[in-house]
This record gives sequence, structure tokens and C-alpha cells, in this order.
Amino acid sequence: MNKQREKIFTRIAKEHLGLPTLQTQKSDRLDFREVAVWSVVDAFEVVFQAGVKSGQSASRRTIKECLEASQIHRRAVSRLHSLDPSAAEVIDGLQITIQKLESLLNRK
Repeated sequence: MNKQREKIFTRIAKEHLGLPTLQTQKSDRLDFREVAVWSVVDAFEVVFQAGVKSGQSASRRTIKECLEASQIHRRAVSRLHSLDPSAAEVIDGLQITIQKLESLLNRK
């Protein structure tokens, strides 16, 4: 488990489950705790929401990267057209594909 995830889990365990640590204490009294079901549900909800937020952030980042890439492709297609006007049919197909991709990405 990475350090950031470990910090998040430890904070949730402290705040919602009353567990001072998630490290093994090598003691039944310290490693096994009674926890109310509603506390477990609260902890699951916090973890779930953190995952949703993380996924949305990654999705927005990916969409932005795709739009930037489509702009680069658009410039490349334009340059290709100026170098070889006989490739117009292929270039038109590429431009239509780029437009469709941008349209899909802008809906997100």
C-alpha cells in the first residue's frame, strides 16, 4: 500500500472506527476490536466517496489530455494537407474522426 493511501485509511479508521492505528500490534486485545455496524458503514461510505472523487479527477485529466492530443493531430493533419494535397480524402477522414472524438470528449 502506498503512503498516501495508508494515511487516508488510517485517518478513516481513527475518525469512523475508533482505531488508533492500522498496524498490527501483536496483541489480541489491541488487534481485535468491537466496532458498531453503523461505524463500518460510515467508513465504507467515506472510502467509496474518496474513490469516486479520485476517479472523477482522473477522468477529467484524461479528457483534457485527449483534447490536447486532438489539437496536435488537427495541426498535423493540416500540415499534411499542405504537403500533399492529393491525400485530401484521407485527410478529410482524419478530420472527421478528430471532430467526432472532440465532440464525444466535450460531452463529458
